[in-house]
Amino acid sequence: MKTRRVIVFLLSFAIIAGFVLFVLNWYPKHLADVPEPVATEPAIVPETEEKTETDTETETEAATESETEETTEQNTEGAKAPARLRITAVGDIMFHMPQITYAATGDGYDFSDSFALIAPYVQRADFSIGNFETTSNPEYDYSGYPQFNVPAQALDAIKAAGFDALSTANNHCLDTYESGIRSTLQAIRERDMLAFGTREEAGERVLLTEINGISIALLSYTYGFNGLEYTLTDEQYTDLVNPLDAEDIRADITRAKEMGAELVIVYPHWGVEYSRSPSEDQQILAHNMVDWGADLVLGSHPHVVQPQEWIDREDGSRAYIIYSMANFISGQRLEYNEDIHVEQSVLLDIEVSRNEKDIIDVESVDTIPLWVDRTDSGLFRTVATQDGLNDYAHLFADWKIDRIRQAEQDTTDILTLAGDSE
Repeated sequence: MKTRRVIVFLLSFAIIAGFVLFVLNWYPKHLADVPEPVATEPAIVPETEEKTETDTETETEAATESETEETTEQNTEGAKAPARLRITAVGDIMFHMPQITYAATGDGYDFSDSFALIAPYVQRADFSIGNFETTSNPEYDYSGYPQFNVPAQALDAIKAAGFDALSTANNHCLDTYESGIRSTLQAIRERDMLAFGTREEAGERVLLTEINGISIALLSYTYGFNGLEYTLTDEQYTDLVNPLDAEDIRADITRAKEMGAELVIVYPHWGVEYSRSPSEDQQILAHNMVDWGADLVLGSHPHVVQPQEWIDREDGSRAYIIYSMANFISGQRLEYNEDIHVEQSVLLDIEVSRNEKDIIDVESVDTIPLWVDRTDSGLFRTVATQDGLNDYAHLFADWKIDRIRQAEQDTTDILTLAGDSE
């Protein structure tokens, strides 16, 4: 009995020991191969919709619009705002000796009455220009034809009438010689007006100004100098005056564009005196100037009105040419010159615009016929013909009314021959 217990005990011990050895041998080996479990949330798969053809087109259109807007912003980033400009332009502002004599006062000169009736037309513009066909030089006696020299008080009246800029390149700019060029320019600038066409010294040939946000280049040239060019040295001739030379004009217009000019105005002093038709040379040069970039070609010198012309450009804009605007004010008359047309003139009321594409356009030119009166007391004064026939008719005798009526008809006829501004 005792022996059986011992056997049972030993057998049990052996079984237990064998189990323990098995466990110790198997468990570490398999424990290393089993990864520790990680708690995870179930994955959520979004529902998908199949794209339709309409959806694809919408996305494409949206992308195209976005690209277009971006491109437009880039293209218009440097564009200027649309702008408008009203310009008044007239022809020769001259002072013959009878005009100077009438203007004399006890201690000076007063020319204001010569412009009293026409000043409102000049003053209503944003920018007004004329051709100052004389000199103003206190070193010499005042005189009319053939060598003009006027008191500086004439410029006071011109300024008060509303003028902003004066062309000084004409055949009388040397009438009081080299010193007259300088003194005339100084007198004009002292009255806060611009002068272009002559210079005090070598320098920039292009006068640039800005009105209503539009950059304007002013250029002026003359066919001759009253035979007085010999009084200048070669250097002075190059530095101080602007002869009517095609290559110089072309270079100056190009230079003006490089300087940022949007509107180029050229005042050529040219043509045949007292001829109501432009010469072939005038016409060729005028068209060339437009081709080179001029927008307004405003002629002077013949002392009578010559035709106007419109030039269409590829960008849809137009340029304007008038071959002669005649005498805005002078002492010339039928009685002295045997030509009634020297009493007749035209004032240009010009509308210029810049559109959203930065294109400058001469939109319209209203041509206002003028007549120069001489009163019994010796006053020379300019009047718009419509005013002379209506509001100011009481100022004129019947024979003068007839001349005013003829001035309106003659001027309208010659400007209509080449087409009006409509």
